[in-house]
Amino acid sequence: MIISGLEIKNMLNKEIFIEPFDDSRLNPNSYNLRLHNELLVYDSHVLDMKVKNETKTISIPPEGLVLEPGIVYLGRTVEYTKTLNHVPMLEGRSSIGRLGIYIHVTAGFGDVGFSGYWTLEISCIQPVRIYPNVEICQIFYHFFRFIYQNCTVLSLIIDICFLTLTLMIYIFRISLKCRFHIALRLENFHCISSPMYKQIFQLF
Repeated sequence: MIISGLEIKNMLNKEIFIEPFDDSRLNPNSYNLRLHNELLVYDSHVLDMKVKNETKTISIPPEGLVLEPGIVYLGRTVEYTKTLNHVPMLEGRSSIGRLGIYIHVTAGFGDVGFSGYWTLEISCIQPVRIYPNVEICQIFYHFFRFIYQNCTVLSLIIDICFLTLTLMIYIFRISLKCRFHIALRLENFHCISSPMYKQIFQLF
């Protein structure tokens, strides 16, 4: 379940940390993160998965920097984020996508407990000018039932027992209803026609 923007704000500095935080960047169910003014680009045009590929740092000036197609730019967020009991996820903003810029396409799924700055894998399909501190992506949070830090053995046993009991009741109701259906169709069971059995059957 994705939590709302109001829930994000209520959990700030408790279970969710976003530094710095600005109310104007809070959305109905996400928060906009900004692009840092430095990018990394690879030195080699051909990359190798088995070795460390060397990079160089380029700065985004206030007047902007033109991104070129066919180049992977590694950026990072201005904001530092941390989460304790929620799964953080990152997506590009629709306004950025309409410019043909891809943000964090393959690694938007964060881990519970992640803390730090987000690395952004940036590429584009046509030349486009970007600027430092632009709101380039949005972070949102998933809540899940079993919170790993606060989940005790007792709470786990209680949840399993509750689910087992619910399943047993459901199976019992179905089996009992099936028995009455079968019995009603057998003409030689005259007792089924009695008002008492009909009332019991209606309960199920």
